[in-house]
Amino acid sequence: MKTAKLKKANPIFPKNLFWDVDYDTIDWARNKRWVIERVLLRGSWKDFKTINSFYDEVEIKANVVRIRYMDDKTLNFVSTFYNIPKEQFQCYTLKQSGLQLWG
Repeated sequence: MKTAKLKKANPIFPKNLFWDVDYDTIDWARNKRWVIERVLLRGSWKDFKTINSFYDEVEIKANVVRIRYMDDKTLNFVSTFYNIPKEQFQCYTLKQSGLQLWG
């Protein structure tokens, strides 16, 4: 007999973290990469722990490498925390390809 999966309650974040949208209408499943990115770039340690308890680590890893911009400090932290080489992050490869030589 299959047991039904219980739906997780929506995560709780400070509403000012998502100042530019109606917080009550956020689709946490469909917009997971955007939510993860927002928390990584603007959230607190508590917010970071919240995304780690709400989303599966595999989901987080799959989405975090696709983020197009991340500052160096956040990239180093996320790379170390999830044990993902920096070279696998889209933000890292985009940054490297945008280097210009000074003449």
